[in-house]
Amino acid sequence: LDATGYVKDGYYGGILEAIGMAYQELRTIDQSLIYKQQAKELYQQLFGVNHAYVAAALGNIGLTYEVDGNYDQALDYLNQSIVLLSKDKELNKTELGIAFIDLGRVYLLKNNPKEAVVYLEKARTTFDGETKNRNKAKVYNELGAAYFLLHELNQSMACFQKAVTANVVDFEEVNPDVIPSQPVYLDYYQLVTSCISKANVYRVKGDKISLLKGLAQLEAADQLLKQTVVDFNNPVDRLALSRLNTFYTEAGLQLVDQLYRLTKEETYIEKAFYFSERSKANQLFSDIQVSKAVALARVPKALLARRSDLVIQLNTLHQQIASATSEQNQPLVVKLRAQELDLTREYESVLAKMNEASPRLGLVNRKMVLPTWKEVSKTLDAKTVFVSYSMVDSAKYILIGSQSKLVLKKIDAKVNLDRLIRGYMNQIKTQQDLYHQTAEKLTGILWTPVEEALLTLGLPSPDKIIIVPEGPLHYLPFETLGKDHFLIEKYALYYSFSGALLVDAGKQGQPAKPSFIAMAPVFEDKETNFVNTSCERFVEYAKKTDNTSRAFSLNGEYITPLPGTRTEVEAINQVHLSIGSVTRSFIEETANEEHIKKGELEHFDYIHLATHGFVNSQYPELSGLLLAQDANSPEDGILYSGEILGLKLNAQLVTLSACETALGKKVEGEGTRGLATAFLFAGARNVVASLWKVSDASTAELMIDFYTEMLTGKDKATALKLAKLKLIHSDHFSHPYYWSPFIQIGGN
Repeated sequence: LDATGYVKDGYYGGILEAIGMAYQELRTIDQSLIYKQQAKELYQQLFGVNHAYVAAALGNIGLTYEVDGNYDQALDYLNQSIVLLSKDKELNKTELGIAFIDLGRVYLLKNNPKEAVVYLEKARTTFDGETKNRNKAKVYNELGAAYFLLHELNQSMACFQKAVTANVVDFEEVNPDVIPSQPVYLDYYQLVTSCISKANVYRVKGDKISLLKGLAQLEAADQLLKQTVVDFNNPVDRLALSRLNTFYTEAGLQLVDQLYRLTKEETYIEKAFYFSERSKANQLFSDIQVSKAVALARVPKALLARRSDLVIQLNTLHQQIASATSEQNQPLVVKLRAQELDLTREYESVLAKMNEASPRLGLVNRKMVLPTWKEVSKTLDAKTVFVSYSMVDSAKYILIGSQSKLVLKKIDAKVNLDRLIRGYMNQIKTQQDLYHQTAEKLTGILWTPVEEALLTLGLPSPDKIIIVPEGPLHYLPFETLGKDHFLIEKYALYYSFSGALLVDAGKQGQPAKPSFIAMAPVFEDKETNFVNTSCERFVEYAKKTDNTSRAFSLNGEYITPLPGTRTEVEAINQVHLSIGSVTRSFIEETANEEHIKKGELEHFDYIHLATHGFVNSQYPELSGLLLAQDANSPEDGILYSGEILGLKLNAQLVTLSACETALGKKVEGEGTRGLATAFLFAGARNVVASLWKVSDASTAELMIDFYTEMLTGKDKATALKLAKLKLIHSDHFSHPYYWSPFIQIGGN
């Protein structure tokens, strides 16, 4: 602030804008606008209201409103920017051209292609004199999208082709539909967008030749996506990649659906499965593959140890950054970000040395191949059916498959499932009887097509159903659907984030005497249930929770006790002892974070954590499980999701007998990232987790029955089904609120 020389030449304003842009990329819109507005005001003070710096600042504010979905405000600021830019006679025309692109894009987002064309054509005249130019590629892609919405297909295709020509250095005009196998391009994102957009134009033309040309364009896009995926290490680039994957999935599903309807060739349904998987949990699958490859690689132990140490440090740092950001402690955020940059550079250096030492590891890092439907179908037994939902914008499909066949069903894209599911979940959580009506409606949309497909598969009554949800379906317990009865009364259901993860899990044999470890802090005495300093930030959330649930909650100045967890853990432990299993139980003050950090969980088949859980959907790094509190401990008594990622597990099952542990942050193209995914990454083959704040008493009953059934030889999904049925037929816990929040995620 004292560097007046910098302030006078606008350098300080540039720093403010950079911070604003960083917050924009993090989707922290309010903070972004604060910094960008400060930059604009500083420029106005220094240079006057008509200066080019002010124009650029206005445009940048408009872009933040665009990211927030406030398109009218975005247009207002972008128009102000263009007015000032047009007055500046010394301005580089490129700046004005980019401003016209931004304005045209926002009109496209408002679904006003006619107005978009007006401004995009102005941008086109700015860049048409260039031969190879990324802004030229961008404007032609936006123009192509506008003409596509106006149903001017030939004009649209010509624009997308010009975008490719402007982007690819070694492109040959002789065959415009062929992209070089290893193209030299100026802008990766724009090139993939051009290929997918051309495929959409061919799809709308609708004849078989056009559809096959469109499929070829999608295959070119796929090669680009696979070649570049491992180069995207930071969150912003990964988000951009996820958006491309979603766009790719949407175009691909619609195109192969048309091809199948036209030709009736089964191969196109298998291609639909591939397109569907591209919008699922690819990053989790990729991370697990790399982690396994590291474990098997012939790499010097010192490098492996340093990598593990850096992973732990980075996870801890991410948690600290999220905490500082949520508290708006900007000086601390800046300091931690600098530490993160240094650690990330060292981590990348260690990875490079590991890849050099182990060619196999380098190959895994460079090439991540998703499994085909045939590979996924081999994981199914004769009485298990795979049901995968794809819920991208204008393409809503269900893929239903058995060992021998795959069926594709289409859902009306106009159905507002997000609103329906939110209302339905509220009805269940508040124990309303109205949920029956909404359940019937959702059953008709989401499950009736599945039962039709079961007849086609020749499996009208399978034993087990694997659900792969997407979008709002991650929050829906399918067990509660049904018209005359609950689905759980017909099927054992379990969940996966993608088909690829099922293949990764493989066929699993259950140990005859699985070893068992459990933790239950209980929080019944003042030694373990006081509010530790680290817990204070959650007090405001806690005031809103039910004291009988396993959400983080306070009773006066103490954490709400969970007496049911003691009964639960002792009973489950006894069931394991009765079959001769090795067991360990940590109750009250012994259920602490130190035991976990020392590796207590690493050698057990079944891990059971019965405690308070909490989810931070904005900062998933701050989601965690509450353990015994100890003011004298170096640990804070909270097992955060980032800390879970650093564990090394070999568990058949991790049971999170706590609240909302199946939830997390919605990540575009990745589903939810939270506690369940953290345990899967850490090595758990299955996770049982909850979708909402659960009752202490009913959870204890459910868990005891679940383990009792499982240890008589039943698979996990069947055991959980039987435990739920027992509650359904009970006097006090028959409402879905009590029995349906817990779901099983994994390979069963």
